[in-house]
Amino acid sequence: MAVHATDYVVYVLLCCHNPLSLFKGVTADYLDILNVAYNHRQAVDVFMAKLILSVKNWKWLRNKYKLVDSGKSIKDDRKYETMDVVNIKQDTIIFPKYIRAVAKCSQQNAAEGTNLLVWIADEFSAFSDKNNKSNAMEMFNTLRTSSTTRFQNYGKGFVISFTRYKNDPILKLIDIYKDY
Repeated sequence: MAVHATDYVVYVLLCCHNPLSLFKGVTADYLDILNVAYNHRQAVDVFMAKLILSVKNWKWLRNKYKLVDSGKSIKDDRKYETMDVVNIKQDTIIFPKYIRAVAKCSQQNAAEGTNLLVWIADEFSAFSDKNNKSNAMEMFNTLRTSSTTRFQNYGKGFVISFTRYKNDPILKLIDIYKDY
């Protein structure tokens, strides 16, 4: 679900002449789509691996843009920021028109350095910090605030999970937002 949502947002933004100009008053170097997983393995080995496979098999994208698989890191990302290259890295895909898909985990400060147009909290109920303490609600508030401070009401967030225990964070969100 997270991969399909990311693909869809990327597609819509790539169909726009200049997607950054759609957001008046927003100063951003990128439009970021962030998937936050509960751990690093899920972020890179599961979500990003599936997203990379999806991008590499995406016929429309391959016909329109050049795909460059630069691996873990490269010294000069800027040379790939042209209008016709999709730069695939281990935890980030940089699309044309300054669109980025990024994967991070709940143990990181996931919103740091991003311009969150869209964020997905994947397996939200399992989120924990480095001390293995639940940080789901803190991450939700950080992601939500990060998105709304940059994109006001245009930013969107998705929370995906199944309930794991009594007073589960996803149940708390349902209770908080039940009247919206």
